[in-house]
Amino acid sequence: MVQRPWPRLDGDDTPEDELNRITKTGLNFGFPYCHANGVPDKDIKKANPCEGVTLPVTTMGPHAR
Repeated sequence: MVQRPWPRLDGDDTPEDELNRITKTGLNFGFPYCHANGVPDKDIKKANPCEGVTLPVTTMGPHAR
């Protein structure tokens, strides 16, 4: 496990990092509009940001701890 040498001072532990598997060309993994398991980005607005997104194989916790 990799540990950061500094704490998160802003308390922002979302969204989780994700592991995506590319099984064919043209998949949409959501970035930068949709993250993790269907979490819309709080700063970059788009109508239906997670529609049609290929969900990750797994999530790995915030900031890949």
